[in-house]
Amino acid sequence: MEPYTHERASEMAKEWGAHLAIWGRAHEYAGGLLIESKITVPEYKSPRGSFRKASWQVVYADQTFRVDFPNRQFNWPNIVLSKKVVSQLSMPFGMPIYAARDSETVVGQMSPYVVATRFVPGAAKISDRGVEGWIRFPALDNFEKPGVVLLAGGIVRLIRGDYDGAESFFSQLLEQTNDLSATSEIDLLLLRGRAKELSGESGMHDFKRAFERNPYSSPVIEHFAAGLLSRNRDLPEGDKISELKNFLSENSAFLDSDSDFRKF
Repeated sequence: MEPYTHERASEMAKEWGAHLAIWGRAHEYAGGLLIESKITVPEYKSPRGSFRKASWQVVYADQTFRVDFPNRQFNWPNIVLSKKVVSQLSMPFGMPIYAARDSETVVGQMSPYVVATRFVPGAAKISDRGVEGWIRFPALDNFEKPGVVLLAGGIVRLIRGDYDGAESFFSQLLEQTNDLSATSEIDLLLLRGRAKELSGESGMHDFKRAFERNPYSSPVIEHFAAGLLSRNRDLPEGDKISELKNFLSENSAFLDSDSDFRKF
């Protein structure tokens, strides 16, 4: 997909109508491979179908305040595959496709045009040029699920409207705090808070934690402001807007120029 950039990954994801793109180059390392772990979430000008479910908008006084994804370009820690794994799966094309997950009946061989429809530990259900079946990853049975997989799973669930599932995935990642960069932790807090808000709960606890870590980030300020409006929706108009205005008066200088919250 040269050039290897998030911009190019976004273009390719849009060509396929995909929720996101997981990509990265592989480099030889200690006899195995070191694989870059990157995720790009494309922005569609007119979101349709499931993409609308991840859109967070707060309405106040006949005005709509849109809160975009906190980040659409994720650079996650690299994955290291051992020499043993690489020797068995260095060329996945040609892997046998089995009729069922526990069947020994081979119905075809995997090609570059495979589409995975379901993942379970050690195997995946696929569709390959009209052939339906399962492929197996025996060497990966005891392989710890990389963080990039959890992140992608959480984002896809958020886009599809499975907010509880998304919250669960983001929470699993946040439990690995010692392995996260400050930027990644903030992104996850905003994504988890967003999932809570979209499910009808308050995400303010996560937004406050993110604000404590970086009070100069426009996405953090936007999520915090939207959370205030959402949390105070049942308060009298004067009280509701007063808290928000006080917050924005202290932090609006750090908002992006096109932020809806500059309307205040």
